[in-house]
Amino acid sequence: MKKFLIAVYGCLLLLLAATTFVEQTYSTDFVEKHVYHTIWFCCLWGALAAMTVVVLVRQRLWRRLPTLLLHGSFLVILAGAMTTFLCGRKGYVHLTVGSEVNCFLEQDGRQVVELPFTLRLDSFRIEYYPGTDAPADYISYIHGETPVSMNRILSRQGFRFYQSSFDEDMQGSWLTVNYDPWGIGVTYSGYLLLGVSMLWMLVSRGGEFRRLLRHPLLKKGGMFVLLLLCLGSGVHAQKRSLPALARKQADSLARKQVIYNDRVVPFNTLARDFVLKLTGKPSYGGMTPEQVIGGWLLRPEVWQNEPMIYIKNEALRRLLHLETPYA
Repeated sequence: MKKFLIAVYGCLLLLLAATTFVEQTYSTDFVEKHVYHTIWFCCLWGALAAMTVVVLVRQRLWRRLPTLLLHGSFLVILAGAMTTFLCGRKGYVHLTVGSEVNCFLEQDGRQVVELPFTLRLDSFRIEYYPGTDAPADYISYIHGETPVSMNRILSRQGFRFYQSSFDEDMQGSWLTVNYDPWGIGVTYSGYLLLGVSMLWMLVSRGGEFRRLLRHPLLKKGGMFVLLLLCLGSGVHAQKRSLPALARKQADSLARKQVIYNDRVVPFNTLARDFVLKLTGKPSYGGMTPEQVIGGWLLRPEVWQNEPMIYIKNEALRRLLHLETPYA
């Protein structure tokens, strides 16, 4: 039974990995229709859950409550997903200014579902970042309700409404509707059990984590890692130092607000994107992004000779006669 459980689990992992590539090639709706919402896929998960219960009983895991709770939390999460699949509904509602709507269209477009209440759109507007033409938020003002925006959800009688799109004339708004009165609660309960069980396993005296910490090989490995860190810091100290801002000045600069890509963002966002674009990493030479970009601004004649532009293409590296991936 245990080998069969591992085989089913492996098949599910391979299937989910393959589905990720299929979703990129086609679409999420295609994958949901042909994989996620099919009977055979649900049966596969059901078989995995049933075999897990059998293994838990055979192994008598009730003697180890943290481990039992950990495995049980995954079963609760699966139960929540199944509840959402069976009882949940998803669709779209189109609101126009001044008109009342008491129904929504399901995602597949085949069925119209009535709402137990009415919605009326008073107005719709777009907020922009100050001093730019870049949209910051899309807001639908529903009569008698809190506004619905990209980061604000309207919840009413188990229905959740999300801002999805809008009409070109700004006189209409499209909201995504999600109705899942039971599945969300069950799933969140599973997540809560998962967190409790993991903490319990960490603090349990007879747990595997405590036993692993006392293992002699782990202690030797810790000394080896510490030695590597010391050697790495010594090698780093031998590198040629580059002119850059002091760490304290760079950290204070990181919180300054700048306009970047038509948005008001912290300077850290601009600096991180700059370093990531050049080096392929969010930092360089042990320096923060703010230190790097500060060095470029203050001492460009030194930094322009630093090989920090990451060349990903091997053919281009050979063409440029590079011994390392950086030019």
